[in-house]
Amino acid sequence: MAVQGESAMTPTGLVLCVVTVSVAIFVPGPYLVPLPPMAFVSCFLLLERRNDALKALGYGLVVMGPIAIYLSVVWILIAGAAPVPQGLPYPRAGHSAVVYVANLCSRLLLFVVLLHAALKSSLTEGALRFLTEVKLPKPVKIMLAMTLAIASTIRASTEKAWVSLVTANLLTPRMSWRNARHGGLLVLTIWMSIVGTVSARLQTKWMTEDVPSRLKDVFASHRERALTRRDLLWLGGAVVTIGLSITGALR
Repeated sequence: MAVQGESAMTPTGLVLCVVTVSVAIFVPGPYLVPLPPMAFVSCFLLLERRNDALKALGYGLVVMGPIAIYLSVVWILIAGAAPVPQGLPYPRAGHSAVVYVANLCSRLLLFVVLLHAALKSSLTEGALRFLTEVKLPKPVKIMLAMTLAIASTIRASTEKAWVSLVTANLLTPRMSWRNARHGGLLVLTIWMSIVGTVSARLQTKWMTEDVPSRLKDVFASHRERALTRRDLLWLGGAVVTIGLSITGALR
């Protein structure tokens, strides 16, 4: 059932599954780890994103590592107790800071892994095709497309600023004391590069080429893909997942 490369699910099906399961992940429940969403995410990785499963898990661990350390310092070492939950996705019984942090981090980890596995490759390698085929209002598609274009511009500006400072021998390609000493200069250079590049894009390139009007033609409604049987199967699983999560929360 695994599909090599791009998933057989349509963009609309992916978005609906991610939204539904994300709600299930953050439904409050009595368990330390949200079991129904974890089962769904595990099946999704194995059946739909087998080649990217380890990459998504590694990305989630990298993202959640600093957050877990920060939450542990704040709630375990400093506060010493978890806040009293009021309808939030944390254990209702007991006020252990360790349980609170573990519960919150496990849910955030599942969310990051699901988001990365389902949408990361689509929005980086084939973003325009993904937005063309997904069923969303046309203004939303245009806003997302231009946001992704700005993000790409910011990334390119950051790389240019870094290369410029390395070429000027103010920074080194690897970690060093010189990089820490000139960190403020790096931030200022990146900021000026981003402001200049994005402003030029907004005021000249995009307005001259009339990008919004062109995107309206690209995002024509006849190019949107309808839900397939595979989408409906996964959506059914997502609905069952959120139903089990709500049932567990009501116990």
